[in-house]
Amino acid sequence: RWFQFRDYLQYATSTTDAVFGPTADDFYYRNNVTNDLFGGQLGGLATWCTGCRVNLWTGANVGVYNNHINYTSYAGTTTDAATVLSTNSFNGQPYNLSNSINDVAILSELTSGVGLRITRGWSGNIGYRIIGVSGVATAVGQIPRDFSLLNDASRINNDRSLILHGLTVGAAYNF
Repeated sequence: RWFQFRDYLQYATSTTDAVFGPTADDFYYRNNVTNDLFGGQLGGLATWCTGCRVNLWTGANVGVYNNHINYTSYAGTTTDAATVLSTNSFNGQPYNLSNSINDVAILSELTSGVGLRITRGWSGNIGYRIIGVSGVATAVGQIPRDFSLLNDASRINNDRSLILHGLTVGAAYNF
């Protein structure tokens, strides 16, 4: 299974006006994180046929995944990266960072719903799905405490979790 989660953060400020664009007085901080989870999962599905046309179903899955994370971060104007001014070894370097790592993530899923046989071959279903993911990187989780320490600012923090949920609708044809 493959699961992708992208997160993006942009903060912009202007010293002279409230209009943002390619002017020299606008400053931007942005970071972009992409999590690509590849792996297998184990689980099960239980179906109860309540009659000849309607069934109820529920399922659960859990899996361990390789999470390939790509991260970029930039601070500066639309044309030039900001320069780090500090007493450490990063003095004078541009704030334009990128990094990638592979780490472990856990994904689990719970789903339930109702199926309806419409014709001899066609059936439809409606349900609700909850997906929980841990071990992912988010854009907010990448904001450094000290922007002048580029080695810390480029380190990927993948200690966050997500819960995604929503309605599912589907159809199937059996021949």
